[in-house]
Amino acid sequence: MHFRFWDYNMTTHQWRKLTRWIRKVFPVASRVILKRRKIKKNCAVRTVHSIPSYPYAIFRLYINSNATVIEQTDALLHEWAHILSEEETHSHAGNWGILHGKIIEEWGNIFGSK
Repeated sequence: MHFRFWDYNMTTHQWRKLTRWIRKVFPVASRVILKRRKIKKNCAVRTVHSIPSYPYAIFRLYINSNATVIEQTDALLHEWAHILSEEETHSHAGNWGILHGKIIEEWGNIFGSK
């Protein structure tokens, strides 16, 4: 996938190619709604909605359509990493498990029987 990052506007074709690529290479179980919108002062806005009957969150990710190609690409990659991280935490995997283990270990050192 080759983009001319110095171009100011990202075409719809470039956007679709980028979003198909990230969904394929870094899949998530959650529903992710990706849109480009004019956003003031930010490159992206990410919202999370939890539905009790649905095992994963629903993410809405709005990327600033006024931003340059590189800014839009960077914002999408940045926010997608947040989504992957939040899913990992929700499933109690990865870094969450390591941090939880450290907390339990320290708690045992302080409050456990000696």
